[in-house]
Amino acid sequence: MRRLLSVLMVLCVIAGMGYTGAAAESADYAGMTIEELLSLNGIIQKELHLRQTEIAPDVMLIDYEGVTVYLTGKHEFSNGIGTPFFRMEFVIVNNTDHKVSVSIDSPEVNGWVVSTTLIAAIDPGTKKRDKLVFNCEGAAISTFEEIEQVNFKLSLKNMEDHKVYYTTEPIVIYPQK
Repeated sequence: MRRLLSVLMVLCVIAGMGYTGAAAESADYAGMTIEELLSLNGIIQKELHLRQTEIAPDVMLIDYEGVTVYLTGKHEFSNGIGTPFFRMEFVIVNNTDHKVSVSIDSPEVNGWVVSTTLIAAIDPGTKKRDKLVFNCEGAAISTFEEIEQVNFKLSLKNMEDHKVYYTTEPIVIYPQK
């Protein structure tokens, strides 16, 4: 009976994590404690978040307490007036009862710290299309093809009390994929 309960708990945890194919089949979940399984779930969720992200439609960047931010798949590179800029379009949906802002932290292109211009505020119950803009001059990039990796974090701020209430784990985008 104890073995059956263990197997049922493991199946519930696996169902909560989603089926992961061959890796799930080869692991010995039955021999793990509940704490080990929950720890494993947290590690898997963090790793999935940190894995390679493409500039593709509907790539979710934030889904937290009524606010979602996702990429649309549209991007552009311009090198006007000698300053190269890389832009990725995204959508913010605010299903909360307060105004929020989304800001970008720790922006890097190919490992070089760059400047950005994103601070997007949005009223409750609305959605907004905007762009993440990276000034690539500090990374010595002059063409889109030279961009191998873009790293950043996004933060949500409640505009009523001006406090940051959520910051993402590092987001890594591989534009050439």
